Amino acid sequence: MSSIIEQAIAQKRKLKLYYAGYSRTVEPYAFGLDHEGQPLLLCFQEDTQGNTRRPNNWVFVHAHEPVSIKMLEDAFSRIQSGYIRNHPAFHTVLIQV
Repeated sequence: MSSIIEQAIAQKRKLKLYYAGYSRTVEPYAFGLDHEGQPLLLCFQEDTQGNTRRPNNWVFVHAHEPVSIKMLEDAFSRIQSGYIRNHPAFHTVLIQV
């Protein structure tokens, strides 16, 4: 799973995530390990099923949770407002935009 995330970040390609009973289309920005050593993905959520949209559309996904991921053909080129490189939620950043 991490290789798909890393490839999507490197190529700035959108992902379709399926977790917690919903699907979400996201722009992946950073992937690494949180302070407990668990895989963590920072992404900008474009759309979602259900009522889980965040006020600023930034969301963290703990990749150790049951998540199904599909890389989409769609790319993103513009960096979304509010993106923080080397976000403090990460202990170790493996790859980031």
